Amino acid sequence: MSLLESCPRSVDAKSYVQRRVESISQLLAVVDNEMLPKGEVTHGPRTFLQRLPRHMRRRAMSRNVKRLPRRCRFPAQRLLENAKLRKKSPNRSRRRRPSNLVREYVRRQGKCRWLETHIWHAKRFRMVEAWQFKLALGGFQRSWRATFRDAAKHATMRDVSHMVLLRLSGQEGDLLDGLRRLCSSRLGLTFGAASTLDGSREGSSVLYRADQYPFHCIGPVNFLWQPSSSTGEHCCRRILWLWIHPSVKDELVAELCRVFGLVEVEKREDVTDENFHSLTEFRMNVQLAGAEDYCSADESGVKLTIMDRMLLRFRLTGPKSTAILDQALNMRKSFERVSQLLNSEQSNWMKSYFSENPRLAECLAQHTEAWTREVFWRNPAELAPRIVLSYLIRNPRLEFTFRKTLPDQNGSQNTNLDSCCSLLDDDNRQLPFSPLWDDGFRAEVLRRKASQREIDKVKQQRIVKTAQTDMSHLESFVPVLLIQRPGSQDENDHLGCGWDLVVPSDWGMEFWLAMQYSTARAVGLDHSRTLAAERGVFHFPEAWHDCPAGQTWNADCCERDLQAYKKRPKNRRLRYDKLKVKYPFEFPWAELNAIWTKTTNDGSYFVLRDREILNSLALFNQPKLDADFEKICSKALVQVKIRCLSRGIVKRYAMICMPSAEDVENEKEVSFDILFDECLSVAAKKRKNHLPEQVTASVETDHAAEDVNSRNVVGFAIDGGYSLSRGCGIGIGLCSYAALQNLISTSVKIHSGLFVLYRNKTTRKYFPAILNIAAADFSL
Repeated sequence: MSLLESCPRSVDAKSYVQRRVESISQLLAVVDNEMLPKGEVTHGPRTFLQRLPRHMRRRAMSRNVKRLPRRCRFPAQRLLENAKLRKKSPNRSRRRRPSNLVREYVRRQGKCRWLETHIWHAKRFRMVEAWQFKLALGGFQRSWRATFRDAAKHATMRDVSHMVLLRLSGQEGDLLDGLRRLCSSRLGLTFGAASTLDGSREGSSVLYRADQYPFHCIGPVNFLWQPSSSTGEHCCRRILWLWIHPSVKDELVAELCRVFGLVEVEKREDVTDENFHSLTEFRMNVQLAGAEDYCSADESGVKLTIMDRMLLRFRLTGPKSTAILDQALNMRKSFERVSQLLNSEQSNWMKSYFSENPRLAECLAQHTEAWTREVFWRNPAELAPRIVLSYLIRNPRLEFTFRKTLPDQNGSQNTNLDSCCSLLDDDNRQLPFSPLWDDGFRAEVLRRKASQREIDKVKQQRIVKTAQTDMSHLESFVPVLLIQRPGSQDENDHLGCGWDLVVPSDWGMEFWLAMQYSTARAVGLDHSRTLAAERGVFHFPEAWHDCPAGQTWNADCCERDLQAYKKRPKNRRLRYDKLKVKYPFEFPWAELNAIWTKTTNDGSYFVLRDREILNSLALFNQPKLDADFEKICSKALVQVKIRCLSRGIVKRYAMICMPSAEDVENEKEVSFDILFDECLSVAAKKRKNHLPEQVTASVETDHAAEDVNSRNVVGFAIDGGYSLSRGCGIGIGLCSYAALQNLISTSVKIHSGLFVLYRNKTTRKYFPAILNIAAADFSL
């Protein structure tokens, strides 16, 4: 009865038949499609091209109606009029037009910016997206040994132009008062140091949030005071140049605005690609409209400018970097040509500029003489650390030979090296005055830059290919700065010494190619990280775990390792619970400090960079601390270096442990198998046919009460590998300050270090190693 009640009293015959017809047509379509060739359909809105047999179809029919049979042209014409066909892409010759190339060059930088040497690197290196830049990671060849050999014996070069340049101007006292809140004198020399205040040397420091030292680290900074040529009352107006990592740009700019009370003047619009016909024109507009200005609201007059894409920086590393720079830049010849222009009777724009700045000529003359008489004949590590030299260099493209030649540097030829006076001493040095700081000079040099087509046209007129050609009407003089880098200070090899070359924008490829033809080996970001680990230096931001940039990078790295672990099949994954590894993919720094200090874990920690305390720890002495600072040091981490004493290498996430008394006595590899019950049970099963049952039972009961965590963890390794300079495994890591004090008082000192044990997360064995305190190096 209920079924009859649910039935409708009437049925619409029209709608019922219509639904049945649709069902039957779908069934017929399925039956028909099974009999047709693969890919043919009989249902749905077919096009006029699909209605033709396969042997009559042509690709051109979709656009040209005349290619269709006459009986199909009329309906096809109506369909083509209503269709929205995709516009045909232009051919290659049109895409390769200069205007289109520039438009495409600018368009592809919408997400990640390109360096000026990007196209050169993209043909030879793996490129990665990092910090809103496209950076070269490493070459396609396995060449770490070759690059390390060049860094130690020859020279390598890397484009570090992704570093952000800030210009801070104002009264010297106001600048020092504000910057004093962002750093601490306990770390070493700061912005007010006498050696860097006059602008003769570059300095480095670590910046923190205002009045928050030692917590809330922002990151390292390289700074250079612009030399002041004025005297008297107006000499207090100074300009400070800051080079920072792009990952800390937003945080540091916000902190500087808060300290100095700065507000943004106006945000310029992004440069588009509509009206540019060359890359030089595009970069000129970038220089004019790319800077962001922040001015103080009060009467202090402090001004902050983000010099985006204004200056480029190339880093040369190795003992032959000086010879390569001399061959590529040719300082003496460039200075002689500048002197001819300045002494000529004809008026030119450079002569008028030097007349307005009389100290420039004196600076160029003395620095050129210093380079010829002293700098060229010495290893970069033997010079005064971080000195700055200023030069005017002739356009390197005018001297290209397009043939790689080794630089000639024979120190025995200079017989007057020992007798010549040191031109770079503190008592006899010339400040590096340079037109590089002048925006107008850089723009004028860029405007007068000769194109490669003009240079090639002049060279083609030579009768003899090797003959010299008069290119005086095409030459340009580019202002550059050379900044010395001392390299490793605690080792005898001075690994990492070299020069930093600072050049204006749009001149990057000229200088890059000149140094390439002078046999400098190009390297990428991967080499920079590995070389830093080889030197025992903590590379930023990967190894800085107490700043937001480093924490973000390490969180991404740990997540990437975890996802790679989860992608493996379950029967191919390491059982970290059986290996007794609690944190296989993270670094529990706050928990480590809480365990050693027996306090509650509030999640806060910082890396200790106090030079006085680190020097005391390096000598394995207990430092004398204030009561307040000693309480803060309960949350401190200390940067350490590890050197293996036996086979094996230190890997990321490895545990640095305190040895027992027996380990110290033996000083050899410690087996961890005896501390695991499952290992002994498996071994006993394999030996049960050869050993009596009572022996197996006694072995199991003897070690049943062993504690698997018998070696206390004092820290973790954050990077490691095989060292080519030492021939053994090395690593860098962080240790708890409280644990390190305990280790100093209990561990034995061998080979000028502390005896420790390390254990990788993939093994059950401890390995012996030597632990040393890492030297404080804050340079980028």
